[in-house]
Amino acid sequence: PTHAGGVVMRGHGPSTRFLLVEASDDPSQWVLPKGHIESSEHPQETAVREVHEETGVWARIVGELRDVSYSDRGSVITVRTYGMQAVGHGRRRDRHRRHRWLLLPQALTLASHIETRELLQAAAQQSSRRDRV
Repeated sequence: PTHAGGVVMRGHGPSTRFLLVEASDDPSQWVLPKGHIESSEHPQETAVREVHEETGVWARIVGELRDVSYSDRGSVITVRTYGMQAVGHGRRRDRHRRHRWLLLPQALTLASHIETRELLQAAAQQSSRRDRV
């Protein structure tokens, strides 16, 4: 993977909320927080760092979802995506982008890309399985 990020959740069961952030190059698009994996980083470290930088939310990884690849300006981007649980809040580095906590139906409606919607649903299912155990 070249990038890493996460589907960040807060709460449990039907009241679980999901975190979306404005895309850096188009504020009308709502996406999952993610960013470039630095040469010395493990993708998990990148996911935690990027979520915090973009939203101020500290989150821990609770599971791996899947990789998503797409083309951007002639380069192939592959994002390793994790299911994450919010554990705290601090200062975000990127203060220009809004972020929103949404129930799953609202997050699915607001999400700009089908891959984002699929990852939201996969994280919700993974979380539901964990809640039953």
